Amino acid sequence: MRLDLDPTFDPATAALRRYAERLYAVRAVLGEAPVLVGPSAAWAHGCEVAWDDDPVHVNVDSPHGLDHRDGVRVHQSRLSRSDVVLTRFGRTTSLRRTALDLACTGPRSLAVGRLDALARARPLPLPALVGDAYAARGRRGIRQARELLPLVDGRAESPRESMLRLAVHDAGLPHPTPQLEVRDSRGRFVARLDLGWEEERVGLEYDGAAWPGSWPGTRGHLDADVHRRDLRRHNDLREEGWVVFQVDAAGYRVIDRVLGAVAGALHTRRAGAASRDTPGPGVTEVHLGGRGAATSSPR
Repeated sequence: MRLDLDPTFDPATAALRRYAERLYAVRAVLGEAPVLVGPSAAWAHGCEVAWDDDPVHVNVDSPHGLDHRDGVRVHQSRLSRSDVVLTRFGRTTSLRRTALDLACTGPRSLAVGRLDALARARPLPLPALVGDAYAARGRRGIRQARELLPLVDGRAESPRESMLRLAVHDAGLPHPTPQLEVRDSRGRFVARLDLGWEEERVGLEYDGAAWPGSWPGTRGHLDADVHRRDLRRHNDLREEGWVVFQVDAAGYRVIDRVLGAVAGALHTRRAGAASRDTPGPGVTEVHLGGRGAATSSPR
């Protein structure tokens, strides 16, 4: 029977299983000496940031005879004894070393997405990691690591959310709150936003119905039921006075324009709040007189 015709078949779960099987297979072929590194090490620590067709990353003392193996990416980095731990997949870089390696590697958006996912799966010693990045000298990608590690936030639920948050940072906007819970005046739950500025009531989300992008084993907004709930909750958010911007794949190609609109909304909302809080001309304060009449004090 074809698995994809089985009503119980879950492609994401199958991807998790296949990559785990490949890790075991590579270990069986290469033996105990190689050390899992990068996304493969993150996987061994319980953070599934590799798909089933991604290569298995290993660090070796000598790459002789390994550089042409299909599905294996060979690295040669100097590892200290404290950099290596044992996991169920064998020798693996420590959580701390794995995070530093991920921060140094690949495009910024991919790196911050992997780091967010790792922080979501396992508590990361972020201040110590930032210290490690500044202590390391001459390593390829270390400047990127120094920039990205202070931005890591385990509340992000998908790589696209991480990418959006990085774009917000690059645009110089105030830091939003990931996975912000919105409640009405009675304290009842209304919605949870990918990114939100609570005081200004401005939100920013990616539309996964047009732009799928989740790690294996997670459910993105592409799910039809989730998308329908998104539509309902956006109506609820409008009733509570929120303005929510959505970004899909096409929107990300003009992300500067989208973030310009977000910046405009933040400015307008702040200016409106300031004008409501500022006394009118000739008035410094308004208070109640002895009989409850409003009186004013001139400037």
